[in-house]
Amino acid sequence: ERERERERERTKMKMYQLTSCVGVSTGAAVVQGNRPQPGQPTQQQKDDGAEVYLLKVARSKGGHLVATSLSDYTVRVYQHDAGGDNLCCSVRAHEGPVTDVLFPFHQGSLVNIMMTASEDGSVKTWDLSNAQQARCINTVVCDGRRSPVWSISVSNSGELLAASSQHGVLIWKKAGTTVDTSGLNSFKWKKIVALEESFCDIVTQVLFHPYHYSSLGSQEPLVLTACGEDGLVCVFDINKGTDEDDNLLGVLNVGRSIASVGFFGEMHGQKECNFLWCRTNDETFQVWNWTNQGLLVAGSRQHFSIKVDYFLDCHWDVHQYELNLVVGTNEGSIFIFALDDTQNLQQPQPRLKGALNGGHQGVVRWIESSSAPSDYLTCGEDGKLCSWRPQTKEEAARGGHHQQHHQHHQQQQQHGLASRAQGNSMRNARRFKPY
Repeated sequence: ERERERERERTKMKMYQLTSCVGVSTGAAVVQGNRPQPGQPTQQQKDDGAEVYLLKVARSKGGHLVATSLSDYTVRVYQHDAGGDNLCCSVRAHEGPVTDVLFPFHQGSLVNIMMTASEDGSVKTWDLSNAQQARCINTVVCDGRRSPVWSISVSNSGELLAASSQHGVLIWKKAGTTVDTSGLNSFKWKKIVALEESFCDIVTQVLFHPYHYSSLGSQEPLVLTACGEDGLVCVFDINKGTDEDDNLLGVLNVGRSIASVGFFGEMHGQKECNFLWCRTNDETFQVWNWTNQGLLVAGSRQHFSIKVDYFLDCHWDVHQYELNLVVGTNEGSIFIFALDDTQNLQQPQPRLKGALNGGHQGVVRWIESSSAPSDYLTCGEDGKLCSWRPQTKEEAARGGHHQQHHQHHQQQQQHGLASRAQGNSMRNARRFKPY
């Protein structure tokens, strides 16, 4: 009976409650019950009248700081707590669109270090020890051509920085960290490796293995993966040497332009993460065993039980041991599906697992899932940063009827967004681009 109860709990659909919403036009948090009405404009306007999108959201270790990148080349930093997201500072981070933002370090004072990448060809390191004033403490330029940087990743040891560009993957080693008299950090990075022979087109994402903590030059593996528009996922072990022929472990031929990838598969304390998910620019997904280059699952929007306009993200549920697929609609609804027993799955049959509705009024660009399933952060083209938590049983019972009525009313008011939805073909073509 206990096993049946656990199975019922596992397969039950979970509704998520919008706890706070921040519009970039004001920077003020809108708490639950006081958020803008459907159709109320929330976008910030550039000087030329163009809308400003939120492109990505990142959370620091411990979750006290949240950073969002905007399409006007700025980054906003918020103090994140149960009461909502309160704006700390906003900084024009680059001279081109910001393509990536992350908090790479997980301990000590370094948890306040933020890194950004941009189409202007640079990677910047920021000290947020004083969250009211972001200070740039290091700038790395990829090459003399100012090639755009599409993605960055830092190894778990904090020793290596990798960046994807037009021509391949560049890797730097941290050459030193100092603290000045004011207590602020200073960084230096030294370029050590360029991986360019394995790629034929733009490299859209680079990612270090989430559980490899070894230092450069040790006998332990230090795995890095990168994907691109040529439809290939390359897996490297940086500790096998600086020669690309030596450190290339394998190549996965996805056959489609790839938007993003991720490691997953930790189970019962085992953290090998021998699997990779891939999300493509034409809205399909694949699951691979990267250790033997075996394709396990290949699916598309047609395999879902509801209307799906685009794939947003994938993440691994460490409690249920299943891969979560996050999808969205042009009207702003977000749904979470689960792939059960991924290793033995012959045909993808995603199971509807959760929904995040009532927060966004347009295409959602990013979902931050490091605290899933207890907490999600989302941002999108409506210029809003939203925080979510699971509904309680009381909230679900009290708000079910009201939520259905609200969603129907919202869909009616958002009918005018159809023309905007038609522009989704550009998103499908090169979704990793800011706009």
